[in-house]
Amino acid sequence: MNEQQKFYEIGFVFSAEEGKAQIEKTIKDLQGEIVKEGENLRLKLMYPINKQTNGFFCYIQFMLDPENIDILKKTLKLNPLILRFLVIAPIKGKQKEAIQLEKEVKRKRIISTSVELPSRKPMGNMSNEELEKKIEEILQ
Repeated sequence: MNEQQKFYEIGFVFSAEEGKAQIEKTIKDLQGEIVKEGENLRLKLMYPINKQTNGFFCYIQFMLDPENIDILKKTLKLNPLILRFLVIAPIKGKQKEAIQLEKEVKRKRIISTSVELPSRKPMGNMSNEELEKKIEEILQ
């Protein structure tokens, strides 16, 4: 992940279920990283858009280099499956949450690439002493 990447969210309405996959592919092609995505919600549009009266709504939270945002927008404007979209950066009130999420994504990336985690086994009912010993084993 590039250190210059910033956190963004895109909300979009698309005409066919392949629209979401195309947006994900576009973000990944621009060296972006998808952090979280919502479910496709089928909806009836309040007014026709490109002669479509039904569509799907979804959102994706992602990390992307700010220089590539304009390229993303231009690519999506040309895609006939995407009826409407809006890309936003976190607003001032939500900036702390976005920065925290950004740090968490970076931390998980560092941990997953640098340390091989042991396989998980159910712990069952362990005493505090046994649990502390297990934690020390993992940390060493």
